[in-house]
Amino acid sequence: LIAGKSESFGGDSYGDIYLVKLNINGEIIWEKTYPDPDQEFSTHVLETPEGEYLVTGNDQVGQPDTANKIYLLKVDAGGNKLWDKRFGSTDWKWAYTTIATADGNFLTCGKLTKDGYSQVLILKTDKNGDFIWERTFGEPLLSETGYSLKMNSDNTFTITGTSFDVNNPDTEIILLK
Repeated sequence: LIAGKSESFGGDSYGDIYLVKLNINGEIIWEKTYPDPDQEFSTHVLETPEGEYLVTGNDQVGQPDTANKIYLLKVDAGGNKLWDKRFGSTDWKWAYTTIATADGNFLTCGKLTKDGYSQVLILKTDKNGDFIWERTFGEPLLSETGYSLKMNSDNTFTITGTSFDVNNPDTEIILLK
């Protein structure tokens, strides 16, 4: 399954999530867009244990420069929308990846940007996309982003990302457990 953004194929002027499912020979099985008045784009696709797909992405509400929310879209094996959810308010929240947890829920990793700085953001939702909790991690006056999330054998999680001081051009790799 390939996820992207389309401003055609029924998409509006801001763009919508575009999914294409291919067979092993690269032939299209199906392709779909999910029209919405906001601008959504995908960053990750997860095949669930049930054979469904959870698309992780972002939704810029209204105009492209207003606010950014985490956007989750779940579709069945045929690409039919099961649900979509948005998480955020006036702060900028970005999502980059989602994993399934041992308890059947989802963890989404990204960042929360507020007052010019970012912190690593982890969002937990249930199998229906309903909010359970969110946490942020980071150092004051640093901008930090979580890009990758992995479940470990001891039921902890490892987050890989980046950190930089806005007053220093050097970017460092961060690893959180």
